[in-house]
Amino acid sequence: MGSGISKASYNITVKTGDQKGSGTDVNVYIILHGKGVQTNECKLDNFFKNDFERGEIDKFSIDSEINISEVQRVELRRDNYGLYSNWYLDWIEVTNKKNSITFIFPAMKWIKANGRYFFNHHTCLPQDDLFLETRKLELKAIQAEYQLQVHIPEMAGLPAQVKTLPEDEKFSFHYEANFALEGMKLKGESFKLTMMKNKEWQDFEDVNTVYTKAFGVPEVNTFSANRY
Repeated sequence: MGSGISKASYNITVKTGDQKGSGTDVNVYIILHGKGVQTNECKLDNFFKNDFERGEIDKFSIDSEINISEVQRVELRRDNYGLYSNWYLDWIEVTNKKNSITFIFPAMKWIKANGRYFFNHHTCLPQDDLFLETRKLELKAIQAEYQLQVHIPEMAGLPAQVKTLPEDEKFSFHYEANFALEGMKLKGESFKLTMMKNKEWQDFEDVNTVYTKAFGVPEVNTFSANRY
């Protein structure tokens, strides 16, 4: 699929992560790359809307003199504007309005200020990466972040663990909230079972009283008929 000089419009969809502090007030800029061509840098901004809030999906429309029928990579940067400048990017989706082809670019990382980030549509081996220097810098940063430590040194033989869990590895706010909610539900059901354990059963049918919505009825529940 080719690319050429012909005015085009693109829909850009951006998913901000729901990690704590992942929303931002910064200015975000994007460049689309095709085979041998690229668009000018465009600012992603919706007037009178607070973009890039935690867990939100934002949609933008940009115009360019360059029509890229196959978007091979996106280049992204942000500044340090505003009170809240941290930003965790989940993914970017680009659709060329002329051919309606959509390209998805996973990110899943914190975007730091004044750096340039490149996200490829296709995967490649490390040695074939077009941005080897950028990759080396990212690996160096990861090595510095993932320092290992034996947390209980007096107990010989324990494996080393990460000294401080990086932000990228922490559960998002959405998952933590779900865990807490499910935990409360299970505690409530367990309490019901505890309250019922002192009640005497009169016949086999009474065993069904221990099954709740949280735990469910076992698939093999016809023990009274001795079918299994």
